[in-house]
Amino acid sequence: MKKSLLFAFAATVFAACSDDNGSTTPPPPGASDKYQGGFYVYNEGSYGRTPASVNYYDKTTGEWSLNLYQENNEGEKLGNTGTVAVCSDDNVYFVSKETPWLVEVGLEDFLKKSALPDGALTGQAYGFALIDGKHGVLTTSEGAYSVSLDPLELGDAFFEGRGLGGDVAVKDGRVFFTASAGEGDVVKVYDASTLAFVKDLPAAAKTGFAEAGGMLWAAAGNKLFKINTTALTSEEVTLGDDLSVYYNQWAYTPTGLHASKKGDALYFVEGSSSGYDVYRFTIATGAAEKLFPAPEVDGTRYSVYGAGLNADPESDDLYLFYTADWGGHATIYVVDGTTGEQKKSFPYTDAEYWFPSMILFR
Repeated sequence: MKKSLLFAFAATVFAACSDDNGSTTPPPPGASDKYQGGFYVYNEGSYGRTPASVNYYDKTTGEWSLNLYQENNEGEKLGNTGTVAVCSDDNVYFVSKETPWLVEVGLEDFLKKSALPDGALTGQAYGFALIDGKHGVLTTSEGAYSVSLDPLELGDAFFEGRGLGGDVAVKDGRVFFTASAGEGDVVKVYDASTLAFVKDLPAAAKTGFAEAGGMLWAAAGNKLFKINTTALTSEEVTLGDDLSVYYNQWAYTPTGLHASKKGDALYFVEGSSSGYDVYRFTIATGAAEKLFPAPEVDGTRYSVYGAGLNADPESDDLYLFYTADWGGHATIYVVDGTTGEQKKSFPYTDAEYWFPSMILFR
């Protein structure tokens, strides 16, 4: 295809370039990926019927490539109930609540590189974050673990117990976790190099994290929590108009709290038991304004599913999964992150019961 040839040419040009001291400039991440020009959707799957799966949408052609993992890895499958997917320069990591919990896939050929073995965990896996090119952290229903990468190897649990919310972020040499009421409604902080406990921050966050304005942000109810990751302090910001930042209180799903491309705003879906309208919080003014109302079709108000809200870091467009039947059938709405204008909407493939968890932009 012409598009593939263009990417191949670009990769060759980048590989041939040198800087002033004569050393070769490596190609940018993604230049040699098998799938380019769009985004991945990581699906929970239909529990008891289908495992987690990965689809890819080509923005230029408007076509879907389905079941990438199964198609590229004959006889292999991901675990039940996919949660999050995270990219490094060369690999993508897929987390599922059940075995194999964490799978490492090469982006150049989309072939499985490694996975956690049967019996590695006794609980469910939730979130994952990269520390560096060789290490990551995995959150589970029974604690947090260090993970060696390429190949995957589960290390020791450096937090044990059922007190973690599941969301995790790494910034400025620290690892940040949301924690439950049983842990005192705090954000727990660990050293990223040693995984030694550092401190608890007084932030009763239920969902996170987004990086904006040089700070790390989390949320719960009508509160946003601004975390200074160098000073290790937190500040509470109250949202007005009886707003509530939506998160799934019934089961772990990825956060729908995202930052704008410029880092001057946060996006979130409003709601308590379900998420509906999209809001934009401007950091400089501290004001939250409705950006996009939940669609209403034939008298039925649609709600989000999975992360619900996903921000494209290149265009600043928001990609929203709305559904009327709890994710069985979903529609993707593309919305301008600044104006709230709906740019387009289209069905999430012609199939059904994917139960989308999140969109992954490369």
